[in-house]
Amino acid sequence: MKKLIFVAFLVDIAFSQSFDINLKHIDYLVEKVVMDADTVAIIHIYSNYPDYKYVPALGEGIACVDDATRASVAYLMHYERFRDQHSLNQAKLLLKFTLKMQAEDGGFYNFVYEDLSINKFGQTSNNDSFKWWACRALWAMGYAYNIFSKFNVEKEFKDTLAVRIERALSKAIRTINKSDIYELFINWKVPAQGYWLLENGADASAEAVIGASLYYEFSKSEKAKWVVEKLCKAISTYQFGDEDDFPFGMHPSFTPNLYIWHSWGSRQSYALLIAGKIFNRADWIESARREIDNFYKKMLLSFDLTDIKPYPERGDQINYGIAPIVQAFIEYGKITGDTTYRMFGGLYGSWWLGNNIANYPVYDSATGRFYDAVKADGTMNLNSGAESVSEGLIGLQTALYDDIASRYLFYKTKSDNSYKIIEAENFASTYGDPKKIYLSEFNWANISKGCLVELKNEDGIRIKFDIDNVYDDLNFYTIYVQYRKRSLPSGYAGVEIVIDSIYKFYFDMSGSSSQDYIWIDRINGSFPLHSGEHTIDVYFRGVGDFVWIDYFIIQPIVERKIFQSPDGAELKVERAVITGIKERGSFDDLDDFEVDIFPNPFNRETNVFLKGKGIFKLRVFDICGRKVDEMTSEAGLLKLNFDNNSSGLYFCFVDAGGFSKIKKLILLR
Repeated sequence: MKKLIFVAFLVDIAFSQSFDINLKHIDYLVEKVVMDADTVAIIHIYSNYPDYKYVPALGEGIACVDDATRASVAYLMHYERFRDQHSLNQAKLLLKFTLKMQAEDGGFYNFVYEDLSINKFGQTSNNDSFKWWACRALWAMGYAYNIFSKFNVEKEFKDTLAVRIERALSKAIRTINKSDIYELFINWKVPAQGYWLLENGADASAEAVIGASLYYEFSKSEKAKWVVEKLCKAISTYQFGDEDDFPFGMHPSFTPNLYIWHSWGSRQSYALLIAGKIFNRADWIESARREIDNFYKKMLLSFDLTDIKPYPERGDQINYGIAPIVQAFIEYGKITGDTTYRMFGGLYGSWWLGNNIANYPVYDSATGRFYDAVKADGTMNLNSGAESVSEGLIGLQTALYDDIASRYLFYKTKSDNSYKIIEAENFASTYGDPKKIYLSEFNWANISKGCLVELKNEDGIRIKFDIDNVYDDLNFYTIYVQYRKRSLPSGYAGVEIVIDSIYKFYFDMSGSSSQDYIWIDRINGSFPLHSGEHTIDVYFRGVGDFVWIDYFIIQPIVERKIFQSPDGAELKVERAVITGIKERGSFDDLDDFEVDIFPNPFNRETNVFLKGKGIFKLRVFDICGRKVDEMTSEAGLLKLNFDNNSSGLYFCFVDAGGFSKIKKLILLR
């Protein structure tokens, strides 16, 4: 099977419009107050349409560390760009509030009440462990320390931050001092719950990593180094799937439930990139690349998801879910020198300027408001609270202040050929007595629509579905299935899937080495579909007792999205998951050679392992298409030396027996 990820340009013309970051609304939300005789600033939590008056969080308080820290990051980004004294002052006041919320043990409380007393006992405010808000406090303080060091400003406040950061790091160390402990989640080894990741979350831990890494860059703190290394080990190893196999290289949000990913604050890849750059850890950068190249690109082309449970859910889209992906795309492009990723960051960030299902700008440059959500039904939530404006400013500034990403912010999606979900319960019985099973969850996994189908021996079903081929030249598809993987020997329980009574595929649903669990796999093959109505016939096959099917995903073999600039220029982005055609348009494993490259990313030298028969021709090109190396060899281990080459992205083309494979190489000097 040959696989290729590529980008093709119909018209390579970048178009940009001029607009500014407007701080009016975040300034409105920020209020100076006096706490313990010191002037600090809070940021009001909610601000609702149409009058945008302050709205407290009922039962929690009027302001919180969660929001103050992200607002301070947004202001510091503005200061870093423009050296704007107002932004610096606002960031300092918010950071001073954050310091007021730090407990003696180094942790943080979250909320203050209207009288500015601290909510010390609420579930979303206590200091029982190193909480989400503590992770965000570390991010904001670490970033501030980095900025103050870089520009040699605020020395006294910087020294105060150092003391408080060290105190916070001490608590983080006490929280994760039982690290390097794994547990078994069904069939997978995952970081043990309660011992390693802060808040049992790769997402929460990522924000602590960002702050500790930025602090370490100038302080060289041993505590910061310890925290970063422990958390990055957990985050980078808590990753599953690849370019074609679920869950496509994503870093799950929580441990131990690897099924769950949510877009809200999922900065795992961005954190690995920041830490990898500062600590010169190519393995952390490679872990981020796997998620960016596979999962995030699918998000850009066809997913647009808010959650995976493991079924894909397109819920309300919020600033908090868009910003982390924009940051990761752009940061990876900067590290590798591959401007394509910075372009992807700009295209993903076009969401803020109206390229979304509501076709409505999330950012209003006249008022500085970032609206709370693009709702799943295509309408807008026009509230504009602290989280929305802070995360919006963080993400949009990242794209706007990048000279590549900013060119694509005003592009709009002209067309795409996204996947289609076919629920199994919408069946008509053709044989036997198939049954609907109603349940919301099985062995940690959520069930789509709370219903799936059970098939036993001699059962058969038919499901009708429609396809609208957006592109005449792209009419080949494959199928992903969410199903119950049985703890039976391989081949004992499965189904035969027949498309349009022509294309037949056997799908094994057994082979679990431990217990039954819900999973998503792809059939081994593909088929053509024309626009119009089609059928899926499913028949039980095997000697086992039953199988469960939740849904089918009809997945285009080539994912394509065409973007259009305001002046009509078109940009075509494609991702081909399989290539190569054999009788009746069916794809198969046509090539019989393998190429492995390790380490990758690498420094100066890497190895290429060629497995197969015959003679291999290997060529290496840089990002500009210039050939930098070429050789011919039989199978075995080859060394590639890059002493005379600069850091960046390279492509290795390997040809053998009429087939080709392409591998990306990342050189970090």
